Amino acid sequence: MINKKFWFIPVLLTAISACSGKNSFDGRGAFVSGDSISIEKYAEITRIPERASERKRSAYDAFMDRSRIASYLLEGELSDDDAIKIELQEALNQKVIAAYFNKYLSNNISEDAYKAYYENNREKYVLRDFVVDRFSIRPRKVGQDTELLLEAAMESLRNEMLAGKSHEEILSAFEGEENLIVTADVGVSLAAENVSYELVDALQGLAEGGVSKPVSAMRGVQLFRVAKVTERQQSFDDVSGKIKFELNNSLKDHEYERLLKLARTSEDT
Repeated sequence: MINKKFWFIPVLLTAISACSGKNSFDGRGAFVSGDSISIEKYAEITRIPERASERKRSAYDAFMDRSRIASYLLEGELSDDDAIKIELQEALNQKVIAAYFNKYLSNNISEDAYKAYYENNREKYVLRDFVVDRFSIRPRKVGQDTELLLEAAMESLRNEMLAGKSHEEILSAFEGEENLIVTADVGVSLAAENVSYELVDALQGLAEGGVSKPVSAMRGVQLFRVAKVTERQQSFDDVSGKIKFELNNSLKDHEYERLLKLARTSEDT
């Protein structure tokens, strides 16, 4: 963001003059002049009502005056200020590229295209709600061998869970452990919207009876055995924002690479 002390360059009018190689100040601004941008065009772009004639004239004149001042300073007192030039150039880069991509996307993708993508990829937008039995292991105290102890206990616990043993049987098997605390929560409901990314990854692809890979927890680990899975199809409205973000970014990435090749090629000629 341009520092507020550069208020006299509200629409980046001076960036080109800083690197355009002009030999003298023309008194008409860096990007635009009265010849190229009329008062009517300026009012249209800045959304000043047609009937506000005095406001249009005042705003337009002030705009041109700021352009003259900025151009004059960049060609004079600030001509050696590389920090300003870099800041202006980067602001210009972002503004111009963003404006181009707004137009590019409006011309190259439509609401119908987003909906078609959704229909062709409905399976990507299915939520899975789980009912699970959650088993937790944590050490009674942390010592030198805690990590090895947890790994061994976790492997043993996972085997018991995969064997389909009840939570009572599993807890009973660990009753004699002096260094570990093993607990179980049975019938825990996990709605897809409220599950952490780590847990989603651990439960990914599991059917009923499946056991998750270990999930880190405070001072220990957790394992989940799936008791029930319920799938819900998300509607287009639910995921339209995500689809637009993904497709727009994909289009922009490809177009950016194309533009970059063109720009580099033009430099070499």
